[in-house]
Amino acid sequence: MGISIAARKYDLDATCPFQTSDVLDLQPVVKHSVPVCIEAKDLIETGKLRLAE
Repeated sequence: MGISIAARKYDLDATCPFQTSDVLDLQPVVKHSVPVCIEAKDLIETGKLRLAE
């Protein structure tokens, strides 16, 4: 999970340096995606071959 926080000087030595209001946005992080549709994979390979011609 990617987290965007507000830009300010944080006291990282404090017991609770971040407040709920400091969190601005959450972004999902995807490391990889495996295509599960064989037809789609075949179409992509066919397209690559056609473009290489």
